Amino acid sequence: MEYSATKYNMEFDLRTYRINKNYPIIFNRVNWNEVESNMKNLCEFQKEQNIVIPETFRPLNPGNDPEGRYNNFYKKIDEILYEDPKKRELIGSYRNSEKRSSYDDVYEFIKNYPEWNKLVFYDKNYNNIYDEFLTIHQKNYPIKFNKINWKYVDQIISKLYKLTVNEEKPIIPYVLFMFKPKGMSETYYNISYKIYKFYESEAEKGNKNFEEWKYYEDNAQRNGYDNFYEFIMAYPEFSDIVYFDPGK
Repeated sequence: MEYSATKYNMEFDLRTYRINKNYPIIFNRVNWNEVESNMKNLCEFQKEQNIVIPETFRPLNPGNDPEGRYNNFYKKIDEILYEDPKKRELIGSYRNSEKRSSYDDVYEFIKNYPEWNKLVFYDKNYNNIYDEFLTIHQKNYPIKFNKINWKYVDQIISKLYKLTVNEEKPIIPYVLFMFKPKGMSETYYNISYKIYKFYESEAEKGNKNFEEWKYYEDNAQRNGYDNFYEFIMAYPEFSDIVYFDPGK
């Protein structure tokens, strides 16, 4: 199943929201393939245990899920919890807990139930997570790339900003300016934020080209492969922002 901004948000919380600083960082990603292949097993596990399976593994309403598997999974877990009076008491305390959607929640779950440790993994390359957006497709464009060249993006971020202002339309793939990849220069962080603020201000001013642009939406036209493909086809001078890694 394709990636989505909602899945990214779950992983972002996993990476950044750690309450107990004494917990070792032994994972920083969710293995979504493992989650998807174990939805039925996780439901059976929820029936047997008086705990709440971390919501990190069951995002509600993620994009790029036409069959609604995640929503069904989320609802099924809720049904199991509400049907059992003992488990029902856990729901309120869990959803009011500061640990909800945190690293701590998942860490304690994996520590207590190590049989589920494959649901997470440690990615040594922090920026690999952004390449996942390139798995999102709506159109049948040829696969010419599968990785983002952040070193090159860092070098030309000012040119991307000038292009955005000159064109006055949302042409820059939002993955290139909405996040904070590691190893980038202060110039990148400053200019990428200016691009974001430009998008936001144009939308607020009623610029029709930006009216429907919302960075948080799961929309393949804004954050998927198609967006990158159309951008480099229109502006081939920036084609080096992506590349194909045969080993990926």
